[in-house]
Amino acid sequence: MAKQKKDKSEYLEIYSFAESWVKLQFKWFASDDLKDAYYSSGGKTPNNLNVFGAVFRVLSKNKLIFPFGFTTSRNKVARGRILKTWISLEFKQRQANNASNKSTLKLEL
Repeated sequence: MAKQKKDKSEYLEIYSFAESWVKLQFKWFASDDLKDAYYSSGGKTPNNLNVFGAVFRVLSKNKLIFPFGFTTSRNKVARGRILKTWISLEFKQRQANNASNKSTLKLEL
């Protein structure tokens, strides 16, 4: 029971960090980028590294991030594993606004 509470608190801590972090990302990112930012901010390594996958799943479900493509992992242990890349809701909205501004541009010759 105590392990479940610790795992839950680790998940909540990482999710809270990720929710704030993705809002500031105005380029594509992968799980390696989130992990680097989390650890750089002083975050501790969770007991179960799968918690990062759960965080991405919930961020996607809550429409805070959107799939963008694929890249290879920079982590040597991962040996070039394929990672999904994402963009934030804020970046997606900014790109949509930029595209809509172009269509309303009226040029006269």
